[in-house]
Amino acid sequence: MIKPYWKSASHIIIFILMILTHVFLYASFTIDVIAYMQDPASADPEAPARITTLIVVIAVIVNFIMTIIFFSDLFRYIRLKRRTTNNIKSNVEIYAEDAGKEDADKEAKKMLKFNEVIADRSETAKPDGVEFEFPQESMKYPSLKATLLTTFYAVGLPLLAIFGLLFVFIFLFFLMINPQNVLEGLRNAATFSAFAVVLFIVLFIIMMIIQRIRLKKRMPKEIGLRVYPDYIEQYVVSYKEARMETRYKVSYDNMKRTKTKNFYLIKGKVNNQTAVITIYKKEIPNEVIDLIEGRYLKVKEAKKAEKAKKGN
Repeated sequence: MIKPYWKSASHIIIFILMILTHVFLYASFTIDVIAYMQDPASADPEAPARITTLIVVIAVIVNFIMTIIFFSDLFRYIRLKRRTTNNIKSNVEIYAEDAGKEDADKEAKKMLKFNEVIADRSETAKPDGVEFEFPQESMKYPSLKATLLTTFYAVGLPLLAIFGLLFVFIFLFFLMINPQNVLEGLRNAATFSAFAVVLFIVLFIIMMIIQRIRLKKRMPKEIGLRVYPDYIEQYVVSYKEARMETRYKVSYDNMKRTKTKNFYLIKGKVNNQTAVITIYKKEIPNEVIDLIEGRYLKVKEAKKAEKAKKGN
């Protein structure tokens, strides 16, 4: 259960910082107006900007960033609150033996806090109805390529949308400053957006390095794939005090997939939660991949037929 928003120290700190940036913006703007009234701007277009005006520009940027952080944090809280109070089954579950149930609870809380992943507790050691089961040794410590593919397949479109909105905001900001020069506004927007992309890539690489170092220290004991009549499941087994198994499920009726030369990637969304299963083709028989593909296409065609029937 998530505690109320205003009883969380991190939420309160973010809110206070956002308010402070608003105060900074209004104060700097007021000071700049007073400075302008005392000493109007020079008619020379090449004259350097007043220091108070530069401070206003900095205040606008800082305020925008902090406002985005605050609303992102707030919407994230609201989203998680709705998802956890609706009592809807998720596509991730954790099974633990008696001695490891406390570790499973800790793992579930950690997944929710850091990755927004809701994991259900399962009491079933191994569900019935498994048609095929294969180990995935390469996924214990996935290659850099596999990690990048999985990450961008899961969140690639949201990232593009965020950077697109950032470009539009920066363009409108420079257009507001100088409405006569649209091309300059586009150039500035492209420059700042490119810088933001590079900064994101650098931070992403640093986070990936840290994650891979941590993974080396506590590598999973087993990772594998199970195929059921209605869904596919990737399981990750770890040991602390006892066996703990985390399962990621994708059913055929909400499945999407993409294929590369070496990988077959599957994802499905349940309760606004995306689960991604990465399959290294060399580890799984082609017949099983063809079976999954055939079931996916069959469900897809059935949905098209049902949609066409309703349209008529």
